Amino acid sequence: MDSSTVDDAERYGYDFTDDFSGWKQVIVRFDDLRRKEVGNGAPVDGLGLSEVHGWAFGTTNTGGPITYYLDSFELRSAPACSADYPINELPMYAHIHKTADQKRADKRYIKQMTEGGRSREAAADYAARVGWNMFYRGDCSTAIKRFNQAWLLDPKNQLALWGFAVISIDRGQIEEAIRYYRMAIENGPENPSLQRDYENALKILEH
Repeated sequence: MDSSTVDDAERYGYDFTDDFSGWKQVIVRFDDLRRKEVGNGAPVDGLGLSEVHGWAFGTTNTGGPITYYLDSFELRSAPACSADYPINELPMYAHIHKTADQKRADKRYIKQMTEGGRSREAAADYAARVGWNMFYRGDCSTAIKRFNQAWLLDPKNQLALWGFAVISIDRGQIEEAIRYYRMAIENGPENPSLQRDYENALKILEH
């Protein structure tokens, strides 16, 4: 039992740049946490998750008074079957940290898809519709890759989020599917077919 009466705990942190407006989901993987030296003489034991005292959210360089809101916080585990698929066949790339080559490939793809003045939103719609065509042909491997590319172009693209949901259903990941259905419903116009799919997923989960 820890009998320490002083603050000698290690600190681990994750930094991100607030360059967006409105709400945004931020996913932090344990592997992305980095130790912070705070001068309290804490032993360098590494990130152990058996004894966690607490967590906090902080800001720097705000340029003045500002208010931030956190809508929710949850601890989640990745689907057990994630290891069965390559990164580009995992919805939202499973938010896995990409290699330098993968990041360069993403930039080339975005540049290619937005040539001629086409917006990222329009390019995302095109990629997502290709994904749906592949899905209806039974080619789920290509479909999820196109949904991911659509999401890369526009994280709020309803067709891509809906696509993540149907792929998750196909893989038996019902809870994941429901999460993507909700995101799709929140990020697009009302769609009776989307709503029906969502309700069907809820029924599957209940049984």
